[in-house]
Amino acid sequence: MLTALTLREVTWTLQGDDRSVAAAREHARTALTSWGLASLIDDVTLVISELVTNSVVHAAPPILLSLHLYGQALRGEVSDHCCTKPLSLGTCQTS
Repeated sequence: MLTALTLREVTWTLQGDDRSVAAAREHARTALTSWGLASLIDDVTLVISELVTNSVVHAAPPILLSLHLYGQALRGEVSDHCCTKPLSLGTCQTS
């Protein structure tokens, strides 16, 4: 017997200012708690903090933060309205 998987999605618009990172973390905490995934809060908020910080520093608002839960798969997305492609720094060579 197959069981139906439920898709849960939330998206927030962030203003791209100094309050955006804290707001993103709080939104993620609220969603993860309501989905019964409180054990993931520390890891997810760390990743979201880094991604939103990059958007605030290097891109243009608005910034969109989305979380998608499908079965046991959680996906987070951060998008911004920067008009240039990310710069590739290449590979790091060590001796």
